[in-house]
Amino acid sequence: MLGWKATNREIRRCKSISEVDERINCLEKLFTRTNDGMVAFALTEELESCGKLLEALQYFEKAERLFPLTYYKYMAGRAIARVKNKLFVEQSDIKSRSVSNGLKCPKCGAIMPQDAKYCGFCGLKL
Repeated sequence: MLGWKATNREIRRCKSISEVDERINCLEKLFTRTNDGMVAFALTEELESCGKLLEALQYFEKAERLFPLTYYKYMAGRAIARVKNKLFVEQSDIKSRSVSNGLKCPKCGAIMPQDAKYCGFCGLKL
């Protein structure tokens, strides 16, 4: 297990990678090695910035559970609320658009293309 300083140094190293997918991959590997809340938080920031909101939400929730200090738990809780709000707005936008011959997910109500096999929001098999 890495110490606090070494973990933060590794986070900075991962975040300095220019290609976003490589940055995310680096942080995912670091999280697997450390199971550290700060690594999860850094990873979620990257995932959120490139629109991978469901993955970001999962890691923010992990970060919240892993953080030992109340202040960091609070930061993660605010991030969770922000991402949930973004997901709600995104889903509402999709619901409000008229999609001819679309499929409505029976679980979450999202409208998917006619040929969709799974809901893009909740993952339910259509």
